[in-house]
Amino acid sequence: MRNWVETLRSASFRGVPFYVESEGVSAGRNIVVHEHVRSEEVWAEDMGRKATRYRVNAYVANDLADIHGQALIAALTVPGAGMLVLPMAGPVSVMISGDIGTNHERSKLGYFGIQFEAVEAGGASLFPSLPLGNRLAATAAGTIAGAARTYLGGFRP
Repeated sequence: MRNWVETLRSASFRGVPFYVESEGVSAGRNIVVHEHVRSEEVWAEDMGRKATRYRVNAYVANDLADIHGQALIAALTVPGAGMLVLPMAGPVSVMISGDIGTNHERSKLGYFGIQFEAVEAGGASLFPSLPLGNRLAATAAGTIAGAARTYLGGFRP
């Protein structure tokens, strides 16, 4: 029998580690159905693949969960694409879409829950204009490096 705990990947986004309570992937095809007035005929047109989307309920749980949770939020809010590694879905280049939610409970001190959604970055986002790309890379690198130095140290989620 497979040892699932040993074979699952460690979760992270832009190198910031976290645990995963649940993850989900949605994918499919864009189908447009053409229906015409006074016609019994319909025509379904395949418009291509939908972008793959990832729903993640993440958390950090330790004595510095408040600080490590804020470091993850900082990584999630940096503009542009970043590498998301999930235990089941694996590594993928994504952009964070929509809201980032957090939850804290009095009965779970030392636990910082974070919910977010991501969409695959795709090929076009890998090559933004060179000046913009350099600016985004420098901003992201500085933000993540600063957060890592200040908050994470030898952090394990």
